[in-house]
Amino acid sequence: MSDYLSESINDILSISRLAPSVHNSQPWKVKVQGENMVILLDGDRLLTHGDPAGRQAFISLGIFTEACLIALEHLGFKAGAPRMENETVIIKTAPKSGAPADEDIEALRQRFTDRSVYKKTAFSPADAARLNTLWHSKNIQIRSTGDRPIIERCAQLTRQALLLAFSNPAFRQELTEFFSSSAKVPYGIPLSTLGAPRLKSLFVKRLINSGVNRRQEAQAEYERWMSASGLVFVLAAGDSKPYWVESGRAYLRASLEVQKMGLSQATSAAIVEAADFHEDIEKLLKTDKRIQAVIRVGRGQSKRRPSGRFTPAELLAT
Repeated sequence: MSDYLSESINDILSISRLAPSVHNSQPWKVKVQGENMVILLDGDRLLTHGDPAGRQAFISLGIFTEACLIALEHLGFKAGAPRMENETVIIKTAPKSGAPADEDIEALRQRFTDRSVYKKTAFSPADAARLNTLWHSKNIQIRSTGDRPIIERCAQLTRQALLLAFSNPAFRQELTEFFSSSAKVPYGIPLSTLGAPRLKSLFVKRLINSGVNRRQEAQAEYERWMSASGLVFVLAAGDSKPYWVESGRAYLRASLEVQKMGLSQATSAAIVEAADFHEDIEKLLKTDKRIQAVIRVGRGQSKRRPSGRFTPAELLAT
């Protein structure tokens, strides 16, 4: 059997490693088995307290899977539909002739998470419709809105959810372990993406870990979400691992389209994970589907502040 996939795996991962993930934990490993690209979760990068159900890990796995499909297409491979076996995703590949496809590559390279307070900007029904038509599946739906009552309710529930989360010392410690003062660190959340003054950012990690400023941090996140011009929801007909993986794939497509629209973006799992808060927003959206992810969009920082990434070699399972 040809080893064409093995010969190109570093090039593939050089692109797909740019995929976003919960806390930028990049909780995935890759194996090459003949013509198959096998993607599995890395148990060392999972969140015990921030993601006890594993939902965010599998959504991240789906995001990375879609990034791999984009990379394969760009590099001239033919890729079959991803399939799940147990807790892994398998993509069957084949070489193909013809010019490489460049669609979405630039957006993947340019997108980054901007956690600052946004300036108001236009988010029209046409913008929402553009995002809503990205994913065609009976299982997963993208719903976008610039409706202020929905944005305000999401901001309120995000604040409430974070107050609950920050009351847990183990959650605070786990979160701050992913904070980084430099984008040169290959994983985690650069404090620069919070948009805080540099002097304050030096103390954020210690303050959050201590819990003394949890109300201030929850309020700060409330203000970030109130600054959104629009929200993008990824909704699923079910709430299990296959739905989570497909939700991640749809999430990346929405994220890249937001980048193409010239808008800033950030996400939070607070509403998704905390108690039954998601049900409140689902009622406002008049949907019977389960919220899996929410992206806030608006006009953020002009300077791009990318997060660090592991090298292709570090992503390969041995």
